Order: sequence, then structure tokens, then C-alpha cells
Amino acid sequence: IVESTITSTGKVVDIANNANNFEFNTNDATLNTADAGNKFVSTQADLDAAIADANVTSITLTTDVTLTSTLNISKDLTVDLNGKTITSPVRAFNILNGDVSIDNGTINVAGDHSLYVNGTATGSDITLNLGEDLADTSDNCAIFIKGPGAKLVTAATLTATGPYAALSGNGNDGNEVNSITITGGSITHATTMAIYVPQTGRFNISGGEITGTTALYVKSGIVNISGGKFTGTGDYTGYVYSGDGAKFFGDALII
Repeated sequence: IVESTITSTGKVVDIANNANNFEFNTNDATLNTADAGNKFVSTQADLDAAIADANVTSITLTTDVTLTSTLNISKDLTVDLNGKTITSPVRAFNILNGDVSIDNGTINVAGDHSLYVNGTATGSDITLNLGEDLADTSDNCAIFIKGPGAKLVTAATLTATGPYAALSGNGNDGNEVNSITITGGSITHATTMAIYVPQTGRFNISGGEITGTTALYVKSGIVNISGGKFTGTGDYTGYVYSGDGAKFFGDALII
């Protein structure tokens, strides 16, 4: 039996896993045979195999998955969480190359950054697209991005609870980014900066709600803001220069 999906009242059924030989009445449903590039996954082993398979370009979760090791992506790939949750005590994703899209579910990470976009390798060309139906939460950075080969486009809900900004980079030489673009969603941190961008690159904001003790702190690069809402929740103390790292002062924007 080929791996297939039956779309009926919003439900997905994986015929390939029909171990009990159920009979499916498709009179009121649309039967779509999955192509070789689309893989349905339910475990970390399934995820690892699909990511390693050069023929797989799209992954769809069928259940919640708890990771025990990081998923390393170095190819074009669409990850449809399908309303499910990935939970991990380690970094969930290293994005090392390719055009990668993640949407339609939840990522919860405790103990590390959730998504690590590393475009420092020679020849790396990364575009990470995060959709509006993604919720990404970490007790470190929801997204950490660095390297001239790295591009980020996000409309997701990003939340961090630890000592680092929800969206952060690194200002050391070689860590400049190509671009960071925020089109919607929200980026939130209750106890420090929501966004900290110390490296050079293009930083574009056209929408979204950004909330932190300082909402947005940019130390370098080109900044274009055409939309969005910025809220600084910290007690305002007045700006003090910080040559290494940053201090937050209750501002909505520090550029």
C-alpha cells in the first residue's frame, strides 16, 4: 500500500500505517496519494531519516514528538507541524543550509536555543521562513542567528523566558547576517530584551508586536521599520553605552 492521505472534515489518515487493515470509505472524501517528496513522521527516528533523505522535501508530523537530539537541516525543506508539538531538552533545530519553512504547530525547548540559524560556513545560503501559525518557546533564545549566509523571515509567535533575548545574534567578526525580516506575529520576553541584534546586516520590520524590558536593541547594520508595535516594559533608567553586550533601560527602541 502506498503512503497516502485521506482528507475528510480536516482529518489526515496515514494508510501506510494501517496495521489493523481498517476499511476506509472514501465516498465522501478526497483521496490524495502522497508523492515521494512528502513524508509523514511520528518519531525522532522518522524525522532523522526524512531529513537525511535527499528525495524528501516536505515533512508532516502525525503526532507530538519529543526529541533527544538536535535535528540538523542542510537542504530545502518544509516542516508542517500539523497542529502538533515538538518538545525538546536540547536545541530543536540547527539550520545549516537551504530554504527551510516551519509552520502550523508548537516548538517548546528547555535548556538551549530553539532554532539556531548558522550561516557562517563558506558557501552557506540559508533562508528560514517561520509562518504565522508557529509558536516557538525557549528558555534561551527562540531564534539565534549568525553568519553572512543567514536570512530570516518570521511571522511566528516567538517567546523566551531565560537570560537571552527571544531573537538574538552575535556581534563578533564573521557573524554578520544577510537579513532579518519580521512581517507579523509577536516576539516577547518578560525579563530582558525581546530582540537583540548586534551584528551588521539588513533588519526589516513591517509588522508584529514586539514586547520586552527593551523591545528592540540594534547595535549595527541597516534598519528599516515600516510597521509593528514596540513596547518596553522595564523601568526606564536612561541610556548607558555598553561596548560588549547590552543593557536594557525600558525603551521601546534602542538603535
